[in-house]
Formats: sequence, structure tokens, C-alpha cells
Amino acid sequence: GIALIDVFQLLRQHIVLILIITLLFAAGGFAYSRLRKPVYTATVPVQFDVTIKSFDEHGLETENDNQVASTNYLFAYIDSAAGICKSGEVIDRANVYYNYFLFQSKNGKNIDDFMREIYTAYQEVKATRGEIPGYEVTEDAIMKCRNKWFTSDNVGANSSSSGTGSEVAVNFSLWVKNLNSTQARIMARIYAFAADVALNQILVFDNGTAGLIDLAGTYYGVSLSPDMSTTKVVIAAVIIGLALALATVFIMNFADNTVKSKEQLEKMSGASVIAYIDDVAEVR
Repeated sequence: GIALIDVFQLLRQHIVLILIITLLFAAGGFAYSRLRKPVYTATVPVQFDVTIKSFDEHGLETENDNQVASTNYLFAYIDSAAGICKSGEVIDRANVYYNYFLFQSKNGKNIDDFMREIYTAYQEVKATRGEIPGYEVTEDAIMKCRNKWFTSDNVGANSSSSGTGSEVAVNFSLWVKNLNSTQARIMARIYAFAADVALNQILVFDNGTAGLIDLAGTYYGVSLSPDMSTTKVVIAAVIIGLALALATVFIMNFADNTVKSKEQLEKMSGASVIAYIDDVAEVR
């Protein structure tokens, strides 16, 4: 094997080569991080306070065993809620709402004003689960915008729930990916709103009784994160470059049959060496 002192000596002899390879990889990593556009993920955490309601045959709200059954159904529904948020119902709505926003933004309306107006209009029809006046999601509108901005590939959601009885808190984390950070933020807010509207329109039927899921969404803002950063890329490039440089040095050393020390010569010849010149240049 190679003694530790020999390893240090080997590294010292090839320090320039090691530095050159490492710096080249670092420079390459830096250039890559500047040339490649990062993909931004905008995430909107949303809390839904869910109330399970049961109705009798006359449409009047009642409290009975159906409420418990509906609650159990809700938990089963929540388990697949993340998948529902990636369904065509939510994605189509998000695309249509985003198209409305783009049209209104041409007249100077920003995303805050747009969300405020559409959310206010939504409250008026939320109980009846009707379409939002001025922001209707029609078949024609869906066909014009389908998969134009939102697709199943650039959106996603996670969900969890807590609570008992008819009152349940549902926590969603909805996200959108986009190359433009500003657009990602805007799209995430609209996507979360579209999920709110779509989920609110779902009816739960249990033993012939309809249990309406009312969702009052509380939004906590948008967090943004790129899939890569210059610092992380450069650090990774340095590590890879250093590993490759060390591997190159050791491969060169093992491939080199030159006698490198007095001890190595004595071991190879089986005789004592009186004199050994390490560096011919020094003798000259």
C-alpha cells in the first residue's frame, strides 16, 4: 500500500494539476448556472375550515348519523385531494381564470386587484355553487385555454387534515412551476383559488343524503424557490472537479513505473542502496 507520507508527497507534487482541474470545473459550474434558467416553484399554503352539513328530504339542515358518515367520507376524500387538485376540473379553471387575468392586466389591473375582485364576486355565488359573474368557466372558455399555462406537469398539491366531528381543518400546499419567478407567483395564487372553487362545488352523497362541503380558504401568501442556485452549482462542481483531479493524480501515479524513492529501489532490487538522486536537476 501507499504510506500516508507518500500520499501527501504525491499531492504536493501534483498540486498545480489538482488546482487547475478543480478551478476549471468551478468555472464550468458557474457558467452553467448563469446560462441555464432556473425553474421556480411558487407555493401557496392554504387552510380550509371544512363544515360537514346534512340535509333532510325537504332540503333543511339536520344533525344525524349521516353527518358522521359524511365526515368519514371527507377524510377518505382528503386522502386523494392532492390528486383532485391536479385534475382537469381544477387545471381547466386555473387556465380560464388566468386568461381573464391576462385580459384585464392589459388595462393595468395587477394581480392583487384581480384576486380581490374575483374573490369578492365568488362570495356571492359560493353558497349556490354557481359560476362567478364575469369570470364564468364555460366549455368554450375551457377549450380555448386548455393546458395553455397550467398542466398536470407544472402543478401539484399536498394535503393533510385534523379535527373531529363536523368541523375539520384541511391544510393544502399547492405549487406551480415556471421559468419566470413573477409569473410563477401569479399562477400559484390563481391555481389555489381555482382549487378552492372546484373543491367547494363537490357534493358528498351518503345514503341518499347530500352533505355539502363548505370550504373557506385562508391563504398565507406565496413562497418562491428556484430548483438551483449559483452557489450550490459551483460547490457541486468544485467537489466533482476535486474528486476527478485526485483520481487522475492517483491513476497517473500507479501507471508510472519510475522508481520514486530510495526505499522503493531497495525493495525492488533486494540490495542496499548507497546513494539515490531524487532530482537530477538539483545535481546539475
